[in-house]
Amino acid sequence: MVRCINKLLILIRIPLLAITLLKRALLTLLLIVNVFCYAQTNSVKQIITPKVVVIKYKGQSDTLRMPNVSFLYPQLKYALEKQMFNGDTFDQTIKKYKRCGCGITGCDYYITFQNSNIISIVLSFETIGAYPDHCEKWLNFNIHTGNIYSLHNEITSNGLNWALDNYKISMKKQILQDKKDNTDESDEDVFTLNKSIDELTVESFIQKYVFTVNGIKFSTESVMPHAWKIFEPNRDWEVGYDVLKLFTQPNAIILKKH
Repeated sequence: MVRCINKLLILIRIPLLAITLLKRALLTLLLIVNVFCYAQTNSVKQIITPKVVVIKYKGQSDTLRMPNVSFLYPQLKYALEKQMFNGDTFDQTIKKYKRCGCGITGCDYYITFQNSNIISIVLSFETIGAYPDHCEKWLNFNIHTGNIYSLHNEITSNGLNWALDNYKISMKKQILQDKKDNTDESDEDVFTLNKSIDELTVESFIQKYVFTVNGIKFSTESVMPHAWKIFEPNRDWEVGYDVLKLFTQPNAIILKKH
């Protein structure tokens, strides 16, 4: 294409300088088009990159690996930063750590699902208060607006009730099996665990979920005190998109494509 333009320009006797300038302009335009096309096809992969910060307190050293959202998605960046440190800013979190080596002592993240509209991300935190602990935040965002993406957008009310009922069945089976496998677990512990499952409503159930490649993963918060955490069942439960398709909302973004 550039060669053809050169011949045409020579034929109409445009000065050499003008030819050179026009060639450069054309090549620049082609480069811009290529970069734009690449960005459009690969933008999903470039939304979030890791930012690693090493923090120190006396002889203690810890690492924060945080999600850094591209400036091209300011609403998502703002929304995710609000979720990072339980309402504190990054500077406030670091000041607390440097004062006592406590609070948030580590963080990481992983993305479980991402398409051109929706992203699911798990934030993982290590903390030190009265004792060391671990917690997670499971988040789903509209990439363009930064708004939390509700499961009501994907699954009908009947589908959510079906998921809750089957989650309860699965958890109770696991609690019963754990009791058989661990003679140290008391009947009172089992009662507490079963009660936490019985009290779940649809709205409390869908407070913790993420989309994955194969389906939707649900979980609920643990209820046992720190010393009895060993008796907690694995509360994660994943349902395939092929099963949930029966309950797809008309305007669903994700289920309609699986």
